[in-house]
Amino acid sequence: MRGVKVGLIALPLLMVACALQGAGAAPPTVQNPAKPAADIQQAEMEARARHTRALQDCARTQQQATCVRDADAKLYETLRDTAGERQRGATTPAPTAQDAQRVQRQRLFRELEQAAPKPLPSPGPDQPGR
Repeated sequence: MRGVKVGLIALPLLMVACALQGAGAAPPTVQNPAKPAADIQQAEMEARARHTRALQDCARTQQQATCVRDADAKLYETLRDTAGERQRGATTPAPTAQDAQRVQRQRLFRELEQAAPKPLPSPGPDQPGR
């Protein structure tokens, strides 16, 4: 009897999952942050290799200075683009529960300090005291 109840519950869940998948809902994926970094690194290595080959080709041309300048420009453009991709891929750390608790404690201390009774000024040596 227990297996029948589980089957009756699991069947509608399976149907919903199939319907969502058929409707174009993508299954949840875990992104690998190392993969984009590896792709960027690969692109940089390929750009440097192209640059080296271009410089070798420039040695055989009449307008060597122009050729080298163009090869350098292509390399630096690629490196600038990959640096931008790397920077866009970097994420700022999300605030943690500890940060929220710390801020809440600081706020509470400030409120307590403001609400605390202020001490009365003590009489000075020139004022007659008690």
